[in-house]
Amino acid sequence: MAGDFRKALQEIDAVRNTVLLLFVFLDTSFVFLATYFVLILFNFYPILAFIPALFYFVTQAYKQVSAKTLKDIEEKYPDLKEKLRTAADTVNQENFMILRLRTEVLGLIKTIAMSSLINTKKIAITLGKILVVAFLIVGASAYNIQIIDMQDLLQNTDIFGSLRDK
Repeated sequence: MAGDFRKALQEIDAVRNTVLLLFVFLDTSFVFLATYFVLILFNFYPILAFIPALFYFVTQAYKQVSAKTLKDIEEKYPDLKEKLRTAADTVNQENFMILRLRTEVLGLIKTIAMSSLINTKKIAITLGKILVVAFLIVGASAYNIQIIDMQDLLQNTDIFGSLRDK
C-alpha cells in the first residue's frame, strides 16, 4: 500500500514539475524575445539576449520547483483538503488510520485530471505576448528600425585610448 501511494505521489510530482517547467519555458521565451527586440532597436549584439533568458530560466525553474507544495492541488480539489498533505507527511509510518487515509486519498487522486493543473488562460496570454513581440522583431528587422547604432558607436569610440591618456 505504501508503495502504491509513493508511486502516486511521484506521479503527481512529475506532472507538476512538467507543468511548472512548461510555464517557466514560455516565460523564458518571452524574456528572450523581449530582450532580443530591445537589443535590435539599439543594434547591440542581439545574440546576447540568451544571457538574461538563461539566467531567468535557471532562477525561475529553481524557484518554482523548490517552492511547490501539495496545497495548490488541495485548493482545486476540496475533497482532498488536508488529506493529501497528511497522507504525504505520514508516508513512512504504518497504522490502521494511515492506511485508511491513504486508501481514501488514492481513490480521490484517481478522479483528478492532471490536465486540470494546466492554466490555459495563462498559456494563452503568454503565447499572445510572445506573438506580439515576434511581430515587433520582424517589423523592426524588416524596416531596419534602430534607436541608436551601438555597434557603430562602440567601434568608432576609442574608450580605452581616452582612459590611457588620463
